Parts: sequence; C-alpha cells; structure tokens
Amino acid sequence: MNEVTQEKPKIMCIATYTQNRQIHTELEGIKNVIGGSNSRFDFDYEYVTSVEKVSELIQHTKPVPRIIHICGEANTDGTVEIPNPDNKKIDRVKAEELAAFFSNATDVNCVILNFCYSSEATRLIAQHIQCVIGVEGYIESTAAVEFSKNFYRSLEGKILNQGGIDKAFLKGRAAALPSTGDTDTYIKLTGPKPQPEMQIIEPDEGSKVPYPCECRGTFKNLDEGASMWAYINATRAGKFYLVLIGDYPTRSTDGEWWVSLHIGPPQADNNNYRIGVLMVDRETTPGLRSQYDKSIQERNYFMVDSLPAEGTQIFGDRRVTRQ
Repeated sequence: MNEVTQEKPKIMCIATYTQNRQIHTELEGIKNVIGGSNSRFDFDYEYVTSVEKVSELIQHTKPVPRIIHICGEANTDGTVEIPNPDNKKIDRVKAEELAAFFSNATDVNCVILNFCYSSEATRLIAQHIQCVIGVEGYIESTAAVEFSKNFYRSLEGKILNQGGIDKAFLKGRAAALPSTGDTDTYIKLTGPKPQPEMQIIEPDEGSKVPYPCECRGTFKNLDEGASMWAYINATRAGKFYLVLIGDYPTRSTDGEWWVSLHIGPPQADNNNYRIGVLMVDRETTPGLRSQYDKSIQERNYFMVDSLPAEGTQIFGDRRVTRQ
C-alpha cells in the first residue's frame, strides 16, 4: 500500500512586547480559534526582544511554518519596534532587513504583517514569498485583532491552500472594516510561485535491491490536481512500468511518500534497472490515470513504451541492480 504522510501545517506567530497595542488579545484570539488539540494546525507563538531572535524564528523554526504571522508596531517608515518587557530598551528592524530574513525562508507559504505601516515590508517580502498580507498606513488595535480572529476562523477545518488563504483574507478584511473604514487598508500581494520538488531517499544510486523493493522519498509544492508516480525502466526490454503513488486534489506543500516496487522477476536476475519518480501536472493526470485504471483491470501492472513527455517532470532517476 502506498502512503503519503504530512505533519499538521505549522503557524508561527512572532510578537513584540509593545504596550499600546492589544498583542496579547490578538494572540489569545488566534489561539482560541486554531489552538485546540483537534485543530488541523500546529499553532505556536513567541515574544521577541531582539532583531536576532526575529531572524532566528523566521529562518530556523522547524518544522518550517506554512504561515508566519508578525504582530507588533512600526513607525511611519516601516521600521518595527522591538522593546523588551519593561520598554526600557528598544531594538528595531527596518523593512528591508525584515525582507532579507525571508529571502532564506522561501518554503514559507504566507506571511502576515499585522501592524501599522507594513506595506513597504509587504512589497519587499513578496519578492521571496508566495503570499504576503500587510497594512497600508495606520490601523487601530481592534482592527488587527478582528482581522486575525476572522482570518484564522475562515481557515480552520479546511485544507491550507492559496484559495483558502484568499477567502480568509477577504473574511479578515471585512471584519476589520468597521475599524479601518477602508477596504484598501489591508493589502495582499502574490509573490513567485514555488517550484515543485520530488526526491528519492532510498534506494541509492547503484544499490542492490530485493523483490519487492521499498522506495521512499519526499515532495514539495505539488499543484492542485497533480499526481505522483514511480517508474521502473526495464532497460533490456525497453519498457517502463508505472506505479501510482498519489493524487493531489489540492495543493500539497511538502510531505513524504513510499511505495513498494516489484523490480524484475521474482527470482534474482542480477540485471540493471532504472527507477525514478514522475510528477504529472493537472492537465495530463486525468488521461494517464484513465489509462492506468483500465490497464490494471486487465493485468496487475501498467506498462508503457515511453514515459509521457508533455506535462511531466522526472526526478531522482537512478540505476539499481536486482539481488
């Protein structure tokens, strides 16, 4: 049986000790919405007192957060104030410095800058991150709190993808509107689309493999409607045997996969085979899946003369030898 496993999507909130904003109320509101044991999300937050800590949380939190949410206060030039708890010492991070931290955190899907004058940082971070939400100008604390609660309430119970984030943004903006008075106060910018990745972890290049052989690996950023396949290239026969690993009706950012492959005949033959994984896009998947379903009704395998060329990407191709 093939298996694809995923951890709960992580949401990381980075908060400052700003005293004249309702930071604690905002965090409690988010926690009440998505912080329960039955939530689809893993929610965590941390208060910071230095630029170094902000950088560390953005670049080194594990597992990598799907959403990083920053709540605090900024000056009119976009510089974020980072006071210590007694407000006697204040560190500061400029918009361009904050954006630089995210240049090394491109696996993050969404960044929310829920504080005043964050529009410049929003535009700069969108050069690195797929979706960034920020604030144009000044907002009241109540607006920030209402945006957060309703944004995450919209996401809870749903699969986290770009469509869900777009709807959640509209819900949050509408909830904040009585305080902001302007639908343009909250802005959402779309950055570069993350590229899909797949990897084979085992078996290694040149391995001697048994019958059957367990093949496992990782994946990132598969598009909605895409599918993932393992293939065996019987080089002497010039045939390819395809095994379905999984379909992805919604965007899937990262995870692990494994599949059991029957490489060659049951008896040892010491022949060389090539194996790899194939990512098939949403347009090509239905046709290939139809061929696959029809073929395995007639026999226990799906064989083709060549791998599909259109709408596919090959990853991890390697040579293995049957024991």
